Amino acid sequence: MLLSDSQVEAASAFGIAFRLDEQLVSSYKRQGLDIEVASGQMHHILPVPAVFVTDAGSRITFSYVNPDYRQRIDPEVLLAVAGAAV
Repeated sequence: MLLSDSQVEAASAFGIAFRLDEQLVSSYKRQGLDIEVASGQMHHILPVPAVFVTDAGSRITFSYVNPDYRQRIDPEVLLAVAGAAV
């Protein structure tokens, strides 16, 4: 299941949300990246990239959180973890 969290409520509850300061928002806009247009929101809050795997009882059995969006979880690791959660 893949969930959307446009109001950043779940990300905030999991402690993986951060707010961009106005200087960074302005800098992004000058570079052609409008966070408000891209997200459809005015809150300037972004999530840290994360993966959570749950078991049949909706308990989190695995989590991967990395603030460096360029570092992604190895697909083989994710498949193994997901397969074990079934």
